Amino acid sequence: MIKVILISCLILCGIQVYGQNLLKGTVTDFNSARKIDGCKVELLELNRSVFTNEKGYYQFENLPSGDYHLVFTLISYETDTISVTLKESKHKSVKLKPVSTLLGGMSISDDDFSLTYTGLRGVDTDGMAIYKGMKSDDLKMNQIQGNKSTNNSRELFNQVAGLNIWESDGAGIQLGIGGRGLSPDRSSNFNVRQNGYDISADALGYPESYYTPPSEAVSRIEMVRGAASLQYGTQFGGVVNFKLNHPFKKEKLGIITRNTVGSNGLYSNFTHLGGRHGTNLYNAYFNYKRGKDFRPNSAFNQINAHASFKKMLNETMSISAELTHMQYLAQQPGGLTDDQFYNDPYASYRDRNWFKVNWNLAAINFQAKIKKTSMVNVRTFGLLADRNSLGVLTRTDREDPGEERNLISGTFKNIGTEARFLSWYGRDTLPQVFLAGVRVYRGKSSASQGAGDAGDGPDFNYLQADSLDSDYLFPSYNVALFAQNIFLVNERLSFVPGIRFEHIVTQAEGYYVRTIKDLAGNVIEQKQFDENQNRARSFIIAGIGGSYEMTEKLEFYGNISQNYRAITFNDIRVVNPNFRIDSLITDEKGFSGDLGMRGSLFKGAMNFDVSGFYLFYKDRIGLISQKDDLLNTVYMLRTNVANSRNLGVEGFVNLNWIRLFNDSSQFALNTFVNAAYINTKYLSEDNPNIEGNRVELAPEFTLKTGLNLKHDNFGVAWQLAFTGFQYTDATNSVSTASAINGVIPAYSVQDLSANYTYKFVKLEAGINNLLDEVYFTRRASGYPGPGILPSPGRTYYVTLQLRF
Repeated sequence: MIKVILISCLILCGIQVYGQNLLKGTVTDFNSARKIDGCKVELLELNRSVFTNEKGYYQFENLPSGDYHLVFTLISYETDTISVTLKESKHKSVKLKPVSTLLGGMSISDDDFSLTYTGLRGVDTDGMAIYKGMKSDDLKMNQIQGNKSTNNSRELFNQVAGLNIWESDGAGIQLGIGGRGLSPDRSSNFNVRQNGYDISADALGYPESYYTPPSEAVSRIEMVRGAASLQYGTQFGGVVNFKLNHPFKKEKLGIITRNTVGSNGLYSNFTHLGGRHGTNLYNAYFNYKRGKDFRPNSAFNQINAHASFKKMLNETMSISAELTHMQYLAQQPGGLTDDQFYNDPYASYRDRNWFKVNWNLAAINFQAKIKKTSMVNVRTFGLLADRNSLGVLTRTDREDPGEERNLISGTFKNIGTEARFLSWYGRDTLPQVFLAGVRVYRGKSSASQGAGDAGDGPDFNYLQADSLDSDYLFPSYNVALFAQNIFLVNERLSFVPGIRFEHIVTQAEGYYVRTIKDLAGNVIEQKQFDENQNRARSFIIAGIGGSYEMTEKLEFYGNISQNYRAITFNDIRVVNPNFRIDSLITDEKGFSGDLGMRGSLFKGAMNFDVSGFYLFYKDRIGLISQKDDLLNTVYMLRTNVANSRNLGVEGFVNLNWIRLFNDSSQFALNTFVNAAYINTKYLSEDNPNIEGNRVELAPEFTLKTGLNLKHDNFGVAWQLAFTGFQYTDATNSVSTASAINGVIPAYSVQDLSANYTYKFVKLEAGINNLLDEVYFTRRASGYPGPGILPSPGRTYYVTLQLRF
């Protein structure tokens, strides 16, 4: 009897085991055979679903034998349903077709519903955007070796040609980049965004970026040059979008923690966690940074925090929300005169200067796919922020008198909504693409300036709040509409015309006090001026781009578009003894164009992008020297200096020497060259002192070149960055007593970095400014100067990363 029972049990267990099967497979792109990550695979009969991993793999376990239907769903692909009869474990792979397979290098990102150029140098931005025929760069952070703990811009942007970078902040707290002869001042000539929405102080009235996301939290940096004005608004430089990383899309909970120590007391902790729960994605990071920087009187501490949540409402709709907070306090060592710099470049003659920033961002994003060929995206965003500057603004070759310090305070409150609609239409064999959008924005900034206390610490309170040197409100309003269309003539040739309507209102309500003193410091005249300005303007800008793809790996592109930049009210009423403001200052207008070629050769071993550009600036704002006949003194006047034109050639080439001879090797040896030549010129027949002069902050030649070696989990990188000399004002002053204006000499800097990964541990180390070069990249007219702001000498860092 016992034997019978045992045999029966074994038979039943065998039947049970036999009936539990495994169904697995891979999902690939129909055209490229690329493994597709994040595809939803549903088993209809059992109401079960999984998502493919980064290798396109999916798996269902413990399935009873029977007939099933598998449904494969991904936003940018046609939904596919297959039937499977399961009697034993099976491997079932599928190839998904994109919504359109003949769109001439265009695709839609499944994660963000974005329409972008998919070539080597193309951009895959957050949100829907057409970049066909435009100059664009896509910087993937996981492919960049360098000092990410201090946001070292030389290394992070080493693949972008023609950038002029300010490097006076050794901790990387603020980003200062300019391209094609435009000022790097807090990247104000770019429309700077995070995950597709504005992060600057005020997109119209004060487009300066006091906040930059930590590069350890960024997955990619996307840049589009001047032609981006049609989609993103009135900036000559284009758009820079920091797309934050979400490394835990397939895990219930993942954690990355990075700890960095470095020169000058640097310590940084970056902790990132996130995951997926069903159709919900959550993501958060925290970053704390402190140090003493490379000069006396320059200690700082900074906190960055971010949290986001995304819910898939169904297969075609999602909604997400995110919050970002940043705060920092930094002591500022002040500027130097030329003599002081060449005597001791790292000296400090100011110990009472401080800077404080508090930045809070929020955004809600809704996106949906409509049928198979249309999509909509609606994003609402807002900012609550303030910044305070406290210190002594007199020349540093004059002793600090120890009197009351100058305090400048600003608050920023803005909210905006952007909505976009994208649709593919026309014949299936040659579809066209239409994109339209609307933007509604309201900003409310305030700025005040007056006497702070006479102490040494960071006390950001006015001595007499009812008696200030200036006090203003700067409301701003903006409504914009745009439309662009990709017209495919055939599979290789396309044209992309576009148009944008802008209605801008900028206001200024407040007063300023003008105080005139003689050379002995005695007050000659003091008078209050009340102002109530309201500037409303409506205009249309237009442009057109084009692309011709000779092969799948080689594209010719070109574009021309109008540009516009509103004056910044929040910057024109600062009471500063070093310069004055022209009361008749007006907006800037112009246009820009590109003509280039990009692609890859030798089976992808060499990638390149070479282009020429032309930028015309009408009524360019800048600084010129003027003489005050009453006081017999020279001062700098901020005004519409003149028209100007910038033209040049930019190029990037990267060659993988190992892949050139062996495309299956685990080794990679890359060399890159990134170079630009820019010729700039003022066009001013009315002012012979300016006519023919070079435009300020526009080095004629920039070069970055480097070597990268990678093998499995090890990598080492070296690079050299050279920037030619540049002027800092329209009169091309060689030097001035105050050091506010003058030449910035040419300089070259080298960086070395290495990393090694073992399982869940990663070690990074490096040396910045390898040869300890002494140089500077900036002369400041006010805070954090005035005068020369030196760049860091040789510094070291070590980072330990753990991933769980």
